[in-house]
Amino acid sequence: MKTSLIEFLYSRLLRRIIINGAITMKPFRLLSLIEGCSLLVLLLIAMPMKYLLGIDGIVFFAGLAHGVLFICYLISSMIVSHKLKWSILQWFGVFLAGILPFGFLVVDKAIKREEHKACYGAVQTQ
Repeated sequence: MKTSLIEFLYSRLLRRIIINGAITMKPFRLLSLIEGCSLLVLLLIAMPMKYLLGIDGIVFFAGLAHGVLFICYLISSMIVSHKLKWSILQWFGVFLAGILPFGFLVVDKAIKREEHKACYGAVQTQ
């Protein structure tokens, strides 16, 4: 049975952000990277192909994929911000990073830093 992109994203990424009441950042980080790459594909490949080469079809599919991924990114960022008790400004920063090209790299670095701090902070306190 084939699953749609939305069903895949929900079952594999969004639902797995919360596992047994604990939050995990790995699926959110993966979604952030995929969404950021979809924006770059849209801006750096699809749009130039449309306006420089006259190929219209690719913009529709790249735009559709990016739109679905961005909505999933937005929803998952809200879930993560609620579970981790982020301030509105922290969530808004993550949201803005999802809009800006290469902003996903900033989010990825911040997530890595938080995971490192959580992992090694727990080891040091024991």
